[in-house]
Amino acid sequence: MSQIKVLTDNSKSFSIISDDNVIGTLNYKHWYSANIEITIGEDNYTITRKGFWGTLHEVKHEDEVVFLLKAQWDGGIAMIKPNDKEHFYELKAKGYFVSGYSLTNYKGQEMLSITPDFSWNKVMPGYTISCNDNFGSSRIEQLIIALSLYQYNAIQTMQIFAATN
Repeated sequence: MSQIKVLTDNSKSFSIISDDNVIGTLNYKHWYSANIEITIGEDNYTITRKGFWGTLHEVKHEDEVVFLLKAQWDGGIAMIKPNDKEHFYELKAKGYFVSGYSLTNYKGQEMLSITPDFSWNKVMPGYTISCNDNFGSSRIEQLIIALSLYQYNAIQTMQIFAATN
């Protein structure tokens, strides 16, 4: 499995690093806002919340919707291409005590897992993303990695708010 590091200095900007090269960035307009910008190479993507409950997000490249992110009743989040709804990905918690999250494809094969790099010395932890050897080299797969990180951050934020309220 290949290892990808995610580094952050604050809660608004994340860099996705593979082999010492930045392959993508996530930039939140506000602290963990639902509307963010993702950059993969030269391509820019935006994520916007849709629907009354905010359980659906659109990922757009320019004006074209390239992915839909949809919350599932079991706690997972599905990533669906609008023109290919049968070949989806789903991000779910790993293990009973939630030791991280894994992304599986429509066949149930794990493509990546995300675990926090916790340190008492840092306010904002980084993350390690472990990818299947056959995953992460194409531009669309790098976007899927960035979308997985976005979803992971969203889940973590919801858990923090639920625990403090």
